[in-house]
Amino acid sequence: MKRIDLCGIINFIGISFAHSFTLSFGLISCDKIISTFENKKTNTMIVFQPFEDFPTQSLKFVRNKLVKTFPNIQINKPIDLPKQAYNKTIKRYQADSLLIYLGQRTKTGHVTIGFTLEHIYTNMEGKVKYWGIFGLGKKITRSCVASTFKLKGKNKLDKLYKLAIHEIGHTQGLNHCPNEGCYMRAANGKDHFDALHNLCKKCSQELRGYFNRIW
Repeated sequence: MKRIDLCGIINFIGISFAHSFTLSFGLISCDKIISTFENKKTNTMIVFQPFEDFPTQSLKFVRNKLVKTFPNIQINKPIDLPKQAYNKTIKRYQADSLLIYLGQRTKTGHVTIGFTLEHIYTNMEGKVKYWGIFGLGKKITRSCVASTFKLKGKNKLDKLYKLAIHEIGHTQGLNHCPNEGCYMRAANGKDHFDALHNLCKKCSQELRGYFNRIW
């Protein structure tokens, strides 16, 4: 169908049903509709956004493993950590603020994951204030962040890869998984990455399903 034909159909629907619907299809621009159809042909882009002095080799290691699951990965140039996210009292960066900052820089159809060497935290309502965490990810911002500050051991990079999978999963709406070997298992402040082996069948199916949807 030619572009002009699709526009004509959309406008016709808007006129025909204007009296039946409070919000007419005619209010939706034709260009936006066509753009949505075209997005179905593309895969979600995973954007690596390193903060400041984050090692390039660490990013490449994670990319080389993650690309087996998500083929479209873009590595951006390093940027400074936002000053507004820094808590001078405890000398840590608020992860929630970092997600908002990254989300504002995230294009439609993309997911941004920030990488930092710094200690990050979040506030657990009714439980712990200034809770130090490995990472954080939210669907609403389409962004997540992973910190190596609390990662220890010779296999630190492998743990970082598992952390990246975990946080990207959260950006797509996945919750914590009760399966002890699944990448989506809750950390609860503990480094148990050595016990994680893959995404369980349920989480894997859900994740692939989310990435095939249109935003």
